[in-house]
Amino acid sequence: MLGVFQGSDRGVFAGSALLFGGLVLGGVQGARPPALLLAAVGVAIAYDAGQYAVTLGTQLRAGAPTHRAELVHVGATATVVTATAGVGALVFRVGAGGQPSTALVALLLATVLFVWALLR
Repeated sequence: MLGVFQGSDRGVFAGSALLFGGLVLGGVQGARPPALLLAAVGVAIAYDAGQYAVTLGTQLRAGAPTHRAELVHVGATATVVTATAGVGALVFRVGAGGQPSTALVALLLATVLFVWALLR
């Protein structure tokens, strides 16, 4: 992400918004829910990793070794996001009822709520 290299929160947000737009476009074009769920996981992880990297960059001096902290943070985020996606997939399997558009709305809402929770 260009926003991370520039140290810009807005750049990270813009890049993540483009990824999210691609997710929405895929849903509108009829992508299968498992693919949308995987894409939503990737968008959430990318956004959180970018924001965390920019935050570390502003808090520490330039050139500080932050790779280890970033990897630990991304690993924890990936664990939480994957568990959340697993619950979402379970809900989809149990209550799908043949309505993929409803599932898309639920997945998108879950992604937005998860990103909002990460910011709090």
